[in-house]
Amino acid sequence: NNVRDLFVDAPDKPRPVPGKGVQNGASAGAASGHKVLVLHGWGQSGGTFEKRTKVLRKKLEKAGATLVYAHAPHAVPAFSPDETDARGWWYYNDEDRGDCSAVLPDGELPFQVSAVPFLGLEDTFEYLAGLWQTAGPFAGVFAFSQGAGMASLVAKCAERDARFASLRYAIFVSGFWLRPAGGDWYVGPVHLPSLHVMGCADAMVPEAVNRQLVARYPNSRVQVHGGGHIVPQGAADIPVYLEFIQECMATTTTTTTTTT
Repeated sequence: NNVRDLFVDAPDKPRPVPGKGVQNGASAGAASGHKVLVLHGWGQSGGTFEKRTKVLRKKLEKAGATLVYAHAPHAVPAFSPDETDARGWWYYNDEDRGDCSAVLPDGELPFQVSAVPFLGLEDTFEYLAGLWQTAGPFAGVFAFSQGAGMASLVAKCAERDARFASLRYAIFVSGFWLRPAGGDWYVGPVHLPSLHVMGCADAMVPEAVNRQLVARYPNSRVQVHGGGHIVPQGAADIPVYLEFIQECMATTTTTTTTTT
């Protein structure tokens, strides 16, 4: 299968998810209200990312959101020693999934976003489409690092694929614009409202790389924090997330009420 086939004339009926949805590879929040799909970074897992974002999760759930932590389908080397089930949304080398030389040509950070093969995207989209059906639908997506790159594909896809049409906003933390080889279908602006959170000390995904993603979103906001490659959850950060989400959902509610 070609990744392009997933987005051109995509069927309205969602594809089945490998396994059992939330019970096999995702962890759901307990609050009622609109649902938010959470995508972790490379070498992390849904469970670990949930623990690392517990402050943010509690605040968003208190505000009425239900967070669903997805668990990427591909096993990859761990990003940190405490990760026992490291996953990735794609990889670059079938023989060695830890080989990132395709995007680290000099062997040093920051990585280079270029048109290289992104292996495993077909399986990832089948997983996410199935999760949309079994644990969604999702009004928002919150994504970090490699997860943010994946979320940018989903956001573009939502413009033409009915399976993801419920999406109303995206929050990208340490995000970047993904350019798969042969991805000529993935061009032009994405009109989904977006919040882009980036660290001025991020050596993994520098601010300039984040802003390449921002440039694709005409309806975007930018929040710069003083840290590195992290999800900021301080007293000054939480209100930024909440205000953005509340405005996006209020706009959606107003539009729906006006047209019915």
